[in-house]
Amino acid sequence: MSLSGLLSGVLGIPEPALRMLLALVSGKCSSTLQLTFVSCQHIPLYVAYPFAFLYRELAFRVKCRPAMLHIFSIFAGCWMVHYLTGTYALHFLLDIALVYIVLRLWPGSRLSIAFTWLICGVHTSIGYTNQVLNGSVHNPLNWTIPQCVLWMTLVGLLTDIYDGGKKKQEDKQWPNAVTQLPSVLEFAGFCCFFGTVLIGPQFSFKRYISYVDGSLNDSNKAHSSVIPGLKRFLVGLIYVSLYGILGSWFPSKYLVSDEYASSSLSYQLLYLFVWGRVYMWMYVSIWTITEGACIISGISYNGIGDYGNPKWDALCNGHVLKFELSYTLESTIFTLNMKTSVWAREYVFTRLKWLKSKPLSHFITLLFLSMWHGLWPGYFITFLLQFILILQERQFYSWLKSITNYQSVNDLPIVLSAPLKLMALVFKSIIMYFALACFALLTWKDCWKFMAAVKYYVLYGIIMWAIFNAVIVRNTKHRTLNEHTKQQTHLAVNHEDSKENLIEPSANGHLKKLLVEE
Repeated sequence: MSLSGLLSGVLGIPEPALRMLLALVSGKCSSTLQLTFVSCQHIPLYVAYPFAFLYRELAFRVKCRPAMLHIFSIFAGCWMVHYLTGTYALHFLLDIALVYIVLRLWPGSRLSIAFTWLICGVHTSIGYTNQVLNGSVHNPLNWTIPQCVLWMTLVGLLTDIYDGGKKKQEDKQWPNAVTQLPSVLEFAGFCCFFGTVLIGPQFSFKRYISYVDGSLNDSNKAHSSVIPGLKRFLVGLIYVSLYGILGSWFPSKYLVSDEYASSSLSYQLLYLFVWGRVYMWMYVSIWTITEGACIISGISYNGIGDYGNPKWDALCNGHVLKFELSYTLESTIFTLNMKTSVWAREYVFTRLKWLKSKPLSHFITLLFLSMWHGLWPGYFITFLLQFILILQERQFYSWLKSITNYQSVNDLPIVLSAPLKLMALVFKSIIMYFALACFALLTWKDCWKFMAAVKYYVLYGIIMWAIFNAVIVRNTKHRTLNEHTKQQTHLAVNHEDSKENLIEPSANGHLKKLLVEE
């Protein structure tokens, strides 16, 4: 019997849930958002939470110098990467070394950013290509796991250093700009920070430095982070347990089974709705458990709240309640993996302003995120669908606003808004989980088989809305605009007439305005 099986019997926790929990806490999980159960034969001596508690002692009780804290972060992060990937951790260290050399050769230049993109992008893509060629669809022990996180970390840091040079020359606000080149310890400590080295979330170098030198928060605030961190861990534990129990009842592979293909469409949609919800709980558990360790370490400090209590949401990577209650696709996406979305906006989308096209910039950003996750066709299908569906969702709600007097569902009475939100949530889910199924299945063969099984209902819906939007919605908006223009013209004419009524000929033939007292 494996260790996880023995602990399952002792603790009374289902073995699948316990395996996932051990994998999460020990670091055996995928940062590329494609997680699988990992058979845990042993529990490592040091994990993210013990590292967080140990760091607290060193920083706030022992009062170690920043250099020692950097070394601790390097040791802890490298240990976790080595535990996950073995000798393949050399890939991780190689990128750190190469990019630091680039930084020293061309500090604060566009060339340094270009080389960083090239080094990290090509290196990680080599690993992804190897996965595709070998057919390793769900391999949790792969060196690309921390590599893709490091890709974002290094590009963000080199860009912030470049912004730091521009800040001296331009009168602009660059909140994350770095004006001084980091030392080798600062650079490596930031890249290897134990709380985020495997799956994120992303945060700025300025936050890391202020965290290490103690200026981010004082010892009293830091020690108050234990309870909030453990609460976050408990939320993650609940979600991972739910996924462990229900995940075996609703497996992803059933979506490409002959039984699923021969079922009625109503059953297929019902299964997809429940499967998608359970599948997302896996990611929610990962983000919340990781966030708990960051909170305990103190790096998540975000100032003082309304009631004088410290806030610990600076590294929040998922709003659980908002995720559960969101009834639009766009709002749901913004509640999950938030820091990755913020990073993509700050370092990809906003850097494409020269294109002078938000849709094109948005498309390129999603294309990058597809490649960042991996080279499987399922990733590209998912993010392409996300781009199209969000665009059409915005068109749909804009059209509703144009034909009604309400700007939001929240403006309606609760007896109407509640059922409408529930209907919207269900409708959003069956559309969103269609794309999510491609994210989970990965290969073109499985994605196409799933889409054929459900009769391509989302693809047909996209085409139908495009036709409806072109024929009906635009004409409706055009008529509404003409009516609005006519109303404005009518008001302007009436206003001119009222002005003429205030004018009469004077005795000498000239016009004079009468003063009208209200």
